[in-house]
Amino acid sequence: THTHTLAHHKIILGATVQVFPQPVCQLRWASLLAMAAKLTSAGRGVIGIVAVATVVLALYVFNTGWGSQPTATAGDGLAVGKKAHESWDKPKRSEQDNGFEQNTEITDEEEQEEEYEDTGKQDHAEDDPHAYAAHVRQMTDEGVTEPFVAVLHTTKGDIKVQVWPEWAPLGARRFFDMVTSGFFDDKESGGIAVFRNVKKFVAQFGMHGSTKEHARWRNNMIQDDPVRKSNTRGRLTFATSGKNSRTVQLFFNHGDNTFLDKQGFSPIGEIIQGLDVLDDLNTEYGEHPDQGLITQQGNKYLKDKFPNLDYITSASLVF
Repeated sequence: THTHTLAHHKIILGATVQVFPQPVCQLRWASLLAMAAKLTSAGRGVIGIVAVATVVLALYVFNTGWGSQPTATAGDGLAVGKKAHESWDKPKRSEQDNGFEQNTEITDEEEQEEEYEDTGKQDHAEDDPHAYAAHVRQMTDEGVTEPFVAVLHTTKGDIKVQVWPEWAPLGARRFFDMVTSGFFDDKESGGIAVFRNVKKFVAQFGMHGSTKEHARWRNNMIQDDPVRKSNTRGRLTFATSGKNSRTVQLFFNHGDNTFLDKQGFSPIGEIIQGLDVLDDLNTEYGEHPDQGLITQQGNKYLKDKFPNLDYITSASLVF
């Protein structure tokens, strides 16, 4: 009857959405499930029931291969935060796709490491401010297309980073602007905190200690770069909270976090000196600092609640 048919269609729709949430796959399988259900509504008894069960089972089995996204690895003990704001700009420590489109396949065979050759380059920010300013103006005018080196001065020592614009041109330019604009030279509020530091995972920073300065940057988002290099140990990557949402938060990879590649996290460079400094940054607070409260209170909240955090006190380019 019409009533029975309508009821069956509701069951079909519910089962399809629950088992296979992607719209493309709902269309693909709903018709098959409907055909099986017709046998049941037509009074074919056991044949109809077996047909429905078979199609539902097929949906479940093929869910991981026909249009679905990877799910989190169970039992890995990798928390990602309970509150909504705790997920802001956080690379997730699981093999879970967070909605990013993967642009590039990365394999060990394709991975080619560029080597940085130290030719005695000096940091002119202190030695010769005029020469330093001239170099910055030249790079700005040329569009920051050539590799450059930046030094992050931290409370545990210096970390020297080689940045490769060819890896992620938009990310490289944003980092260049942060360094040359004085973003990291936050003497008034005490520096840029490494507020999230998890052993064997990431050391994350970039939330400005001044709430006013943080507000100036937080909505100034840049577009995504294709993922051309992998998130291996020592590489520097912008954090993100979704598609085209990078602002000023970055993280260093403590370990080989290659699963972040398919989540859309595109490295911009790598540590060429100071890996030992990275390893020495304080990890006692893990993921406890609350990004929402940092946004509201700045470094005052961090210094009150997490007094032993390490900070980036300044940054400069090396020419």
